[in-house]
Amino acid sequence: MRAVAYRLQLPPIARIHPMFHVSLLKPYNGTPAVTPLDLPPLADNGVITLEPQQILDTRWIKRGDTFMEESLVHWKHLPTKKSPGSPRILFATSFLI
Repeated sequence: MRAVAYRLQLPPIARIHPMFHVSLLKPYNGTPAVTPLDLPPLADNGVITLEPQQILDTRWIKRGDTFMEESLVHWKHLPTKKSPGSPRILFATSFLI
C-alpha cells in the first residue's frame, strides 16, 4: 500500500488541517526565502510597531463629500516600496505632525 496523504509540519497558528493528499502537493524547486536581519520591532501583542521616518509625497483624495490629504510615508524599519499611503488626518492624529 502506498502513501496518498502527507501530514505537514505547520506552525501552531495555522488554522488548516495538516493532512494533504499527494495530488495537492508539488515539490519545491526554488531558493529558500531569506529573512531580513533587521526585523521591525514588535509590540507586546505581536503587531509591528510603526514609526514614521519621512513623508515622501502627498495628494488629495475624495472620500464621500469631503477631500482628505493622503501622505505616502516611509516607515522606519520597512522598505520604501512596502509603505502604504496613509490618510494625513489619521497620520496627524497618531503621530502629531
